Amino acid sequence: MTTAGEVTIHERERTQPGCILYSPYAGDGFVLIDREGRIVHRWDTGRYTKVAELLPNRHILYARMRDGVFEADWEGNVLWSHPCRQHHDFCRKPDGNTLVVVNEFTFNARAWHGAIDKNDVVIEIDPQGNIVWEFHLDDGIDDLIGLVGLKFPRKAEDWAHTNTVESLPDTELGRTDERFRAGNVLFSSRNIHTIGIIDYATRRIVWAFGQGELDGQHMPTMLPNGRILVFDNGTARGYSRVLEIDPLTREVTWEFRLPDYAFARALSGQEVLPNGNMLICCGNPGVILEVTRDKQIVWELKNTIEGFREAYLTAVYRAAFCPSSVVDRSVGL
Repeated sequence: MTTAGEVTIHERERTQPGCILYSPYAGDGFVLIDREGRIVHRWDTGRYTKVAELLPNRHILYARMRDGVFEADWEGNVLWSHPCRQHHDFCRKPDGNTLVVVNEFTFNARAWHGAIDKNDVVIEIDPQGNIVWEFHLDDGIDDLIGLVGLKFPRKAEDWAHTNTVESLPDTELGRTDERFRAGNVLFSSRNIHTIGIIDYATRRIVWAFGQGELDGQHMPTMLPNGRILVFDNGTARGYSRVLEIDPLTREVTWEFRLPDYAFARALSGQEVLPNGNMLICCGNPGVILEVTRDKQIVWELKNTIEGFREAYLTAVYRAAFCPSSVVDRSVGL
């Protein structure tokens, strides 16, 4: 088998068995690798496809920048797609609908002083391709001012740069506080250093966090215990970390500072694995780690697949864990 990277740490007895799915940043497809760094399957999906997930039915759901979102079978045949100015992220909801972050070009002097601003919109698409819900980020300006004291208009055309969208899961917290109820929408806007939650029913931003704490963050996700995990890039600060936040008290309840060689000014993300460890993708250097709750690195891969942009040759936007039960048995897992 061809290898996709160099595995430099592998404590097998402490590592979650399974595969990792990722694409080199600005590459032309996705690879599924085992824990030895060997490629066990690949999908050629074209350029600018950098975020994907493997669904329980072994279909791959992925997005191509500015083209749209796609669902393909194991062999790569596209079974469903929706054209749109997609950028950065999407989320398949439990009901089969898909949330997607897209761009629109509009004029809102409250958001930015220029003639045209690049506004972010979260849309929800049903399996038939209908847009059944949407939220325009500039409709949340007053909420952001009230919740975290943001100042408007902003200094950049791409004023929000929303890089993550997630439909909140059912949690005890959400059953007691309607701001966090299942189905509300969690987002991350990198250029305003803010993560927030949109109430699905009212289309209002009802919770936000980040000013003075987050710096160019990516991929907030709500855990079963109601806490929020986020990759805090530290673009200006000079080091990256993963934070676990209590959304009620706004306390940082857990923090893992990435080693200097894994500092990621952009890209990146993390997820909790079935064994309780954390899979962390450090974007710019192209390093993927598995870390225990007591902050021990038990697996490390340095990506060696190159993309086509010199500044990001071996960078990885995001990595996703895939349990062996979902992967085709024919690959020998």
